[in-house]
Amino acid sequence: MSTYKKFVRMLRGKWQVEELPESPLLRSDDGYFTFSPFQDTEENFDSLKSASSIFVKYQPTIRKLNALDLTNPLNLNYQTTYAVQKYQRSNQIDLIKQLIEVSREKLFPQIAASEVEITYPDILHDYFAQRKFEFKLNEVETTDRYLCK
Repeated sequence: MSTYKKFVRMLRGKWQVEELPESPLLRSDDGYFTFSPFQDTEENFDSLKSASSIFVKYQPTIRKLNALDLTNPLNLNYQTTYAVQKYQRSNQIDLIKQLIEVSREKLFPQIAASEVEITYPDILHDYFAQRKFEFKLNEVETTDRYLCK
């Protein structure tokens, strides 16, 4: 069984989950590539905002153009990413924490919570500053994230 199928099955053990189809890696619109599983989020908010499910997406992505860092395999341009999104307007920090904890417990039980690293954009500074996390938190400038074109 693929890692993605295990991931979805793990989520279904706790929540109502629906899978979204992947988007093409090469895009026909003004972007050259799909660089994030969330590129179709705006359309989904309109059509799925009344659904109570958690939506999961398997998405091949091009993370950066003209940047290849062979010292860090997580920095390769091509990555397959799993996206988890709830389209109802709500404070989703508890869901995010639960997703991280369930994933760690079920898929990576050998990893302590204190070893989990979360990178978040600086626009969420106040949000993360107000809450206690066991995880390592890395704040980055919004302008440094997910640039691709």
